[in-house]
Amino acid sequence: MQMTRKEFFRASLAVAGGALGLSAGAGCGGGGGEESGGNCVDNGTSSTISANHGHTLTVSAADVAAGETKTYDIAGGAGHSHTVTISADRFASLAGGRTINVTSDNSNAHTHGVTVSCA
Repeated sequence: MQMTRKEFFRASLAVAGGALGLSAGAGCGGGGGEESGGNCVDNGTSSTISANHGHTLTVSAADVAAGETKTYDIAGGAGHSHTVTISADRFASLAGGRTINVTSDNSNAHTHGVTVSCA
């Protein structure tokens, strides 16, 4: 029986987590550790931005599956820009069904906490 790429990725995460002594809900690199109950690889994510005044963040299922560090512009309708970077380690947490927390850059003299969980 052949394993799909998604099945291989999930199995690899489980093995790596076990080797590191991480439970299914353990965080990765300070990226949170809560089970989100969804499936980021299949369904993408939902995001919450603290002290929000029009910012938006969309992290697609394809981005989670790719698992490569990526920087997002969360300007949305706020009238100014911030960036949020999600590392490969944090994408692995999302792929494992965990919620992550990141902080935007400090442009415009303030930051935003961003929570990303599986949809």
